[in-house]
Amino acid sequence: AAPAQAQPQPFAAAPCAAPNAFCAQGIQPEVQVYEMWCSWLDMEEEHFPLPQVMQMLTRGGEVFRSFFQFLARASQPHRSGEGAPSEWSEEEAVRRSCVAMHVACHALAGPCSAFGLEGTNVLSLVVYELLGGLQPRSNGCSMHICTVLQHLMSAHDSEVCNALLRYHAPFILLRALDQPGCAELLQALLLGCGALLPSVVPTPGGLRPISACLLKQALRYLRDMKWPALVGALLEQGARLGFGPAPDAEAPPAAGADAAPCPPASPSRPR
Repeated sequence: AAPAQAQPQPFAAAPCAAPNAFCAQGIQPEVQVYEMWCSWLDMEEEHFPLPQVMQMLTRGGEVFRSFFQFLARASQPHRSGEGAPSEWSEEEAVRRSCVAMHVACHALAGPCSAFGLEGTNVLSLVVYELLGGLQPRSNGCSMHICTVLQHLMSAHDSEVCNALLRYHAPFILLRALDQPGCAELLQALLLGCGALLPSVVPTPGGLRPISACLLKQALRYLRDMKWPALVGALLEQGARLGFGPAPDAEAPPAAGADAAPCPPASPSRPR
């Protein structure tokens, strides 16, 4: 199991003003903000007001958290729509996640970033929320999440890499290695590979890899967390599950000079 994550403290920000229509219906504030974001993310691409949406994110608080939950989908109503006034399909949720991915990359890693990120914990909060979307019970689109995280690493490598290691991203990505984007992000974090995921924000030279100094820091993390031993144990466990003898296989005859050769047992299916 991955080590426990340390939860960051929310940054101070002005509260969001909820629409009066929702207040009159007695809907909870979290759902009010959720419905507000649904209306924004459902706009046509040619009419999407990106500068206004980026400015809205500077409010922080529930407005900020709810937006990134459209990517992570780790809590309701973003996860499955429970408690939301309006119903939606999985296709709609993925489309909103894709729009949120583009907005997040422009807002946090683009040349016209909406945040003064120096000396704040905004990036740490974003990393924490997005990594939650890669946990087993979340419904987040891993490709969208990993694309945003790679853009953040490229634009703010020091703070983002520190946050990824602090919240044990290597363990989370290893557990989700079969999900799209996770293997590429893990390579970028631990090996310093170039951009292996789609580039959303046009930047000169493309997305840059993390520095050699941060790679050394990642290497120290792997040593401290006994990463090689963990990977070795997982490989050994996979070998036992995938190539062990079938439970109902008969024991081979005793070896001897007259013993006939025993054919190898067929691999059993992993449980």
